Amino acid sequence: MRLFAELVLALDRATSPAGKVAALGRYFHAAPPADAAWGLWLLTGRRVKRAVTTAELRPWAAEAAGLPNWLVEECIQQVGDVSEALALLLPDPGADAGVPTSALPLAHLIEHRLLPLTGASEADRKAGVQTTWNQLDTPERILWHRLLTGTFRPGLSSSLLAQALAGLAGVPATVMTARLAGEWNPGAGDLARLLSGLTAADNATLPHPFHLAGSWGVRPPTGADRPTAGEPAAAQAAALANTLGPVDGWICEWKWDAPRAQLLRREGRTVIWSRRGEMLTDSFPALTAAARALPEGAVLDGMLLPSAAGASSPAERRPEFLAFDLLEADGVDRRPEPLSARRGLLEELLAASADQFRQTQACEQPPRWTQADLFGAAESSAATATVLAPWPIRLSPLLEVSTWADVVLMHEQARSAGAGGVMLKRRDSRYAAGRPEGAWWKWDAAPLTCHAVLVAAQPAPAGQPGAFAEYTFAVWRGLELVPVARAHAGLSEEQTEKLNSFVRKNTTGKFGPVRAVNPLLVFELAFAGIEPSTRHKSGLALRDPRIARAIPEKQPAEADSLEAVQALQTVLRRAGG
Repeated sequence: MRLFAELVLALDRATSPAGKVAALGRYFHAAPPADAAWGLWLLTGRRVKRAVTTAELRPWAAEAAGLPNWLVEECIQQVGDVSEALALLLPDPGADAGVPTSALPLAHLIEHRLLPLTGASEADRKAGVQTTWNQLDTPERILWHRLLTGTFRPGLSSSLLAQALAGLAGVPATVMTARLAGEWNPGAGDLARLLSGLTAADNATLPHPFHLAGSWGVRPPTGADRPTAGEPAAAQAAALANTLGPVDGWICEWKWDAPRAQLLRREGRTVIWSRRGEMLTDSFPALTAAARALPEGAVLDGMLLPSAAGASSPAERRPEFLAFDLLEADGVDRRPEPLSARRGLLEELLAASADQFRQTQACEQPPRWTQADLFGAAESSAATATVLAPWPIRLSPLLEVSTWADVVLMHEQARSAGAGGVMLKRRDSRYAAGRPEGAWWKWDAAPLTCHAVLVAAQPAPAGQPGAFAEYTFAVWRGLELVPVARAHAGLSEEQTEKLNSFVRKNTTGKFGPVRAVNPLLVFELAFAGIEPSTRHKSGLALRDPRIARAIPEKQPAEADSLEAVQALQTVLRRAGG
């Protein structure tokens, strides 16, 4: 228990991914197999059933500490975390507890202390909790409370966990990600299998290293005349022509602000991988099921986009896969072939697969919609023909351009089309890992912007006193400011320190660790899009927001309204963004 509690603290305090990976490595090297198995189970986000509520813990802790309930509640408000506050209030462990402090293994704590409490009487649960309190120190008690109440959240990305375990097992991180996503139990035997060397069964699940594009507007080719927004279109077209040569050597597509992914069909399995090395198969069950129409031995590269087909609101949009490259066909590696050849094979494969999907759906699935559903029963008394749900895998369309001036025009129109810019890909390019120079370029559109008021700040991790890691911004809904974004500082070091100083001097209240701030400063936020949000009171969230600049000359009352942001969202939605 002590080792796992120390790991949780180390992960919370680590300021870099490398620090988290190192802490995980130390834990799995030192922990006994039974404890390590349960630790891994918890770190993957799995939880045991809640045994005790925080409403029960509060009076039990007040009684053990000899404090009135009202004082315990005041302490909880000040600390901002129930588990931590109660652990700090409890008296030191008794010397006559019968078991030395911190000697409880994690596996024993869960299997013999926590699990038996589920379904037990209140008296037995109280006794079990209090007995265990006497055998744990403060960090362990915090963890114990979170395990009891089902509120333990590791705050660890699956990719970092897979990276740490992959280093121990000597396998690629993608292999470990696939293993962790499968079925396994928190026992020493399954842990040993998870940490075993590479097997033949692992190969079918592995994605290819992604081919990445250079950023034309940020790092243009050496010697290039960088085209920038605001320049005359002719100058931008000339810059492209001087550097990239004839336009007919390139294909042009929209650049979408959406997650990149690979879709695999191998050995009867369907697997979806993100560019970050996360297995997304279980997150998109409908897409995974539809992908069974793809032929065996096919691997596609593309984007995961929301589809508006059949949806009456953005929240109902189904995910679809927008394919733009073919990496394997019939089990043959096609990456060494030119993009033009891969694109031709991809078009044929998707056309045949779409037909297969429609035939399978018509035979096996109940109708999703009828014409009467879509157009109203009055349209035709016989309007009952089935309108099948569209196949959620489609080909990324090419933009029709015959000159570089056409490309510049497409770039200018990207936002109105709901895209984030344009992609330029050399027709003869091979698919290679990393960022091959001069093969693919992405030209980002100018970011969307709005003016919002700073209303709150989230403290930075431990070890950075007085600093803040994230800032909350709001716009006006009538006479009320409602949040629309949480952004990291995009300012210089000097500007960030001035902002932090302002937050410290203008804090008006605390909500746990979050500080409410006197709404006096207006900032320009740059962002990629707008999404529905249940977290923000406004019901909206800016996608990928960053602080572009402070606007000291602007008064808070002059910040944008929610109606203005909603109007922009409507424009983007109509364009498909």
